[in-house]
Amino acid sequence: MPGSLSKPEEWEFRKYYFDMPNLQGAARQGRLMYLVDRTQSVIKLTWIYTHSEFPKRPPDKNLKQLLAELMESQQQQEENVSESNDDDDESTSSNDR
Repeated sequence: MPGSLSKPEEWEFRKYYFDMPNLQGAARQGRLMYLVDRTQSVIKLTWIYTHSEFPKRPPDKNLKQLLAELMESQQQQEENVSESNDDDDESTSSNDR
């Protein structure tokens, strides 16, 4: 995780290592980066790449921008769901009258 990126507590950044089929040597080493929002039980795929594409990891600038966009997108989705639920509650209570 890029050091300069601040993230909310509920988010965890994880990396999964695996072997890519049909590749040899170091190029075979695959990486899957993802975010986990523990409070909402949501997983956001961040980046999948091989060691031959990026010997270490994708550039911090690109990774930082993508992670920020994913977390912001999830926050907006949660706000939209919350607003939708509020609208449903209001229509239900007005129908009960």
